[in-house]
Amino acid sequence: MALISGTPTSYTKPGVTVNLNLNDSTTGSNEFLVLIMGNADTSAPYAGKTGPYLITSLNQLAEDFGKTSDIYKIASQYRVSDTSTSLYAINLVATDKSTSTVSNGNIKSVSANLNTTPNSTDPAGTGITATGGSGTGATFDVTSTASASKFLPAAVTINNSGTGYKVGDTLTIVGVGTLTVTTVDQTTITGVTDDVLMEQTLATVGDIEFDIVTGKLNSSAAIQGWQAYATNTWSATSGLYGMYVTAKQSSDANVLINEAADFTSASKSVVFHCFDSLDVERLLGTAVAQIASRTQISPSLPLRSFPLSIGTVGINERFNQATLDTLFANGYSTISTDRAGNPTIQRTRIAATKSATGDDLNDSTLETPFQSAFTAKYFKTQLTPYVSNPRILVDDGLETSSIYMVSPSAVKGTMIHAYQDLVDLGVCKDVKSFTSKLLVEADAQVIGRLDIQAEGTLTSGLNQIALNLSLSK
Repeated sequence: MALISGTPTSYTKPGVTVNLNLNDSTTGSNEFLVLIMGNADTSAPYAGKTGPYLITSLNQLAEDFGKTSDIYKIASQYRVSDTSTSLYAINLVATDKSTSTVSNGNIKSVSANLNTTPNSTDPAGTGITATGGSGTGATFDVTSTASASKFLPAAVTINNSGTGYKVGDTLTIVGVGTLTVTTVDQTTITGVTDDVLMEQTLATVGDIEFDIVTGKLNSSAAIQGWQAYATNTWSATSGLYGMYVTAKQSSDANVLINEAADFTSASKSVVFHCFDSLDVERLLGTAVAQIASRTQISPSLPLRSFPLSIGTVGINERFNQATLDTLFANGYSTISTDRAGNPTIQRTRIAATKSATGDDLNDSTLETPFQSAFTAKYFKTQLTPYVSNPRILVDDGLETSSIYMVSPSAVKGTMIHAYQDLVDLGVCKDVKSFTSKLLVEADAQVIGRLDIQAEGTLTSGLNQIALNLSLSK
């Protein structure tokens, strides 16, 4: 049977474990929250301040953070598509400094792999520019030897050491050969690494459980810093809250694929590729608004096929479907273009391509974490009344009219009813299997604790149709 191209094949649903620990301090809420991270303008009132800031209006945000701030740009674009979801902002401000050693990029020595085929053009010269590597500005002096009116490069010496280079960089001089950077100057600077910046800023969030966090910070350290924070926070649902949506900008697919190593182990991240002609802030604002809006309609709806309406992409920048498929396989949520260059979010996924143990992921769909968080929130809301007001835990079979007494079977009934609601909402399926596997019993070791063991099945969005049609006369 032939499969239709252009959409992802279905994924096996993974086992998602949700651990809820409810007590008298628990509150049940299905509220959907979005957090925008960035920096206020240096002259704005909120420059240097951190902590969650509730965005009440764009005018107020412009006054407090500045109209040229990335936070304002993302928020104003977000509100074009979604005017109702609660939006927060937070300044990326570290509370202290960390020391790191970095290369200042001055080349001290290189090893040369010179051309061995004589050429009629003499390659000798001074201040010759080399291409490649991670830095800029390096130039070299080249000497040559003559043989029967042809020339061979003889030696290469550093003329200008440039800046920003790293050991192992490969530089190319046309007609001469390649140079490998073997040593560079180094200096120790005091600064804040992106992971420290991310984790220290987010530590000021407190116990607010955000469903989506977005921002332009997309380095390897930043994404891993986010992953560490999300895994260790909001642990009531095993870190299911807080998908971090960001973007890497380039119109060179090879550059994007090389940078994919920064995030392909981070299951809490969503990374879009952004063409050079598009604005990153507008892309993030539109993408997050579209994801948030559709997720709140139903967390099971496939999160794809969103028009962006943020400009057009030139012909020389557009990727064909084979390239988009490669980017998708490397962890990117992909953006396609129509014949006029209008961009559309084609497919979304979590950025991770491997599990924590290095195995291929069975499910990279972005819907799964939102479905899981929705399910956790719903059960949390339904079970909270049992602990928010004092109750007496009694054995099954005790018949009483007391409003203070509750038995395991009563809680079991609540669980089944809640799961049926989730089935009716199209988030879960197979209530019969859920009911048969549901266990609710008083803990034998912890006084006053009720243990619940439940297994549910999430629904799947329709992403693909395979048609094998035979016609005859």
